[in-house]
Amino acid sequence: MYATSEAAAGSAIDSRARQFPPVTDTRDRAVDLVRSASLFVVVLLHAMMVGVSVVDGDLSVGNAIADSGWFVPVSWLIQVMPLFFIVGGFASITSWRRMRARGASWTEYVNGRLQRLTVPAVVMISAVGLGLAIAQAAGMPADLLAEASLRIGQPLWFLAVYIGCSALVPIMSALHFRARRLTLLGLLIGVVGVDALRMGSGLDGFGYLNLAFVWLLIQQLGFVYADGWLEARSRRQLIVGLCASLAVLVVITGTGLYSADMLTNLNPPTVCLVLLGVGQLCLFGLIRPALNRWMANTSRQRAVTLLGDHAMTVYLWHMPVILAIVSVMIATRMPLPEPQSATWWVTRPLWLLTIAIVTFPVAMLLARVEASSGNAQWQSLLPARRLVRGWAPSAAGPLAVVLGIAGICTVLLAGFAPLLWTVVGAALLLASLNIMGGASGITRPGLPRPLG
Repeated sequence: MYATSEAAAGSAIDSRARQFPPVTDTRDRAVDLVRSASLFVVVLLHAMMVGVSVVDGDLSVGNAIADSGWFVPVSWLIQVMPLFFIVGGFASITSWRRMRARGASWTEYVNGRLQRLTVPAVVMISAVGLGLAIAQAAGMPADLLAEASLRIGQPLWFLAVYIGCSALVPIMSALHFRARRLTLLGLLIGVVGVDALRMGSGLDGFGYLNLAFVWLLIQQLGFVYADGWLEARSRRQLIVGLCASLAVLVVITGTGLYSADMLTNLNPPTVCLVLLGVGQLCLFGLIRPALNRWMANTSRQRAVTLLGDHAMTVYLWHMPVILAIVSVMIATRMPLPEPQSATWWVTRPLWLLTIAIVTFPVAMLLARVEASSGNAQWQSLLPARRLVRGWAPSAAGPLAVVLGIAGICTVLLAGFAPLLWTVVGAALLLASLNIMGGASGITRPGLPRPLG
């Protein structure tokens, strides 16, 4: 019923798709650059958010840039998560197409994704949980401990969502090429519907349903990019698309329907992120040729590749590193200027440079630990593999994905303290890895093969 390969299925796409070039082995260096640059922006933002100062002899902790009027317009520039999911969608569907052409299964695809995403998470969660437990026993102030737990755990939301979106790439790819416009429209209706439900009920909890609709829709824009959509658009069309998406965004935020702060629109995600993503895709299309020319330099390619290879480690560990630096400053009684004071602004360049100098070597070292953990033979000794293989082999993949997301959400919602929640979260992640490690060769029945 379904095509046996991506190439054969491509001929079944409607005539409109014939203008799109096929996937080739040529690497899109602009994508690599954007992913690395997005990581840099996220680390920069989180570093600027850390606010620790001494007020009237008491230690004060909090968000250094919260409730700052100047930050609202800046948030439109530094909210890079939509663009990251777009280029992530491009990379994911490209990878899936190539694997499918070789005859790979959904299970093999998800297994690789889980290994890349959850092994670094297991190492970080275990190490940080133990470290904070030791700090608590050593008398670390309760408010600083709580702030550290919150700040370190916050970036984990991305990992949980990315695992879910990545696991659905084969299914969403099939939907994309069977009914590209209908799939995009259906997801958009879901996004707007959730927003309406949240606003109408006054319950923000409903908004978190958009963790699925918003990010799947934005990932789907990456599929459109992989089709060659940008190459098929003229500069004028891209400029019109950029201006139109930003115009709608200005209207719905200017009227007060949505917050003008793009970080507020991240939690929970709203249609504003979709509009911003469309604008970012069009802007990327405009500057992509220049980015590819700039990336023609071999040294730049190596630097970007090196950062990309350690991206997940840097993402997970930059907050622990930042808070470790803060702890050293507190212990050595170094000056802690009040956030947004003149002294605070003057010292920000040195602060950011220090974080960069410390974070990347730490990530390089920890990447080796993650690699050895990912290849550890003890994974095969855990019982989850044998239980799932013997009981419900077809459920191995979905169960592993659910357990991986559950492990991350446990730590995200409960925090790293008490240590019990860290243990539970790490155990769920290990079970996820163990199940997928035993699921090699298992094909999930009924999973549609994508047509592109």
